[in-house]
Amino acid sequence: MKQWKLKGKVFGKIICLKNKPVRDKRKNYIILGQCICGVKRMFDYYSLSRNLTTSCGCFQKEATSERFTKHGMSRDKFYRIWQGMRYRISNPNLDAYQNYGGRGIKVSVKWQNFYKFKKDMYESYLEHLKEFGKKNTTIERKNVNGDYCKKNCRWATMQEQGNNKRKSVIIKYKNKEQTLIQWAKELGLNYDTVQSRRKRKINNPELLFSKNYLSSMQKLTREKVLEIREKYKRGLGKILAEEYGVSGGVISEIVNFSRNYAKII
Repeated sequence: MKQWKLKGKVFGKIICLKNKPVRDKRKNYIILGQCICGVKRMFDYYSLSRNLTTSCGCFQKEATSERFTKHGMSRDKFYRIWQGMRYRISNPNLDAYQNYGGRGIKVSVKWQNFYKFKKDMYESYLEHLKEFGKKNTTIERKNVNGDYCKKNCRWATMQEQGNNKRKSVIIKYKNKEQTLIQWAKELGLNYDTVQSRRKRKINNPELLFSKNYLSSMQKLTREKVLEIREKYKRGLGKILAEEYGVSGGVISEIVNFSRNYAKII
């Protein structure tokens, strides 16, 4: 007996809402699905599975309308932003899809129409462009778990986009909480340098944001390496990284005689 597991599966612009199709009056398999424009209805499973049906019909109507309407913006960044916004939520072949359409993010029915999107956003787009430039003007969702619509979208710089990511790291330092990129800007530090320290598990803010930071190899003499090993044997491992101003990864390398510390005995 065939095992149907179709719920959540995407065919073109349509996502299946049920696990199993049913038979219609003509004994054909049909299944409840939702197009990215928001329309919910029954679709012929044969047509979906063979890529004969890829939307509810909205994209064909829109494509026909665009072919016969010259808005003169096909090469404009504003138009490309609109296209990219829709591709991210509808094309499973894009790497970005998993963070957008794959999470259930949608573009509002209104914004499926370029002219309505332009009416809502073009004036503010030009204002942002004038102040921050073309390369630094992007569309951002205020709520990263919400849809693309007028209420939830605004224009933002690349830095603002970075601060609004789901995975943004918030760090408390000097009684204030900010993202890593905000701290780097405020303290006059290179963001890549600070990010590199984070990857090496340097989590103490005093070390993370130090302008006079020395690498562990510059900082630790042979005597200190031996001290660390001795203290580790006595069960003091948890405080060693902070005491010696190095990352937990460095402590691990020292006590395990690995990498740069293998020959120090």
